Amino acid sequence: MLISYLWCQLAYIGNDPIRGSPIEVSKQSTLTIPAEHGQAYWMAHMFLYTFVIVHQTIQVQVNHVTLDKFNPFTRVYLMVAFGILLIFQICYFRSGDFNVKMSMAVLLGLTIVC
Repeated sequence: MLISYLWCQLAYIGNDPIRGSPIEVSKQSTLTIPAEHGQAYWMAHMFLYTFVIVHQTIQVQVNHVTLDKFNPFTRVYLMVAFGILLIFQICYFRSGDFNVKMSMAVLLGLTIVC
């Protein structure tokens, strides 16, 4: 549960967070809403989370069928957890001046390749 909490908090850190403030729609603002306001980065962020959780679920099922001992710390889980903690540390020491969107995109690419 801790990794889920950290994952959600990661979307709100930095000068240009993955999940910005919501757009308030009114009659005056309907013509000025930007077409792209970071939704692709939010989807990539959630896709990576879903990929890791599904990987963990499949690992539980495989270990149950093969009667092996389950180890929750798989390579994918550890790589993503380490990457998220590294992003938090860099963002903390640089006072939020860090491109969290790009780092999450790189982390997603590395996870898909590995």
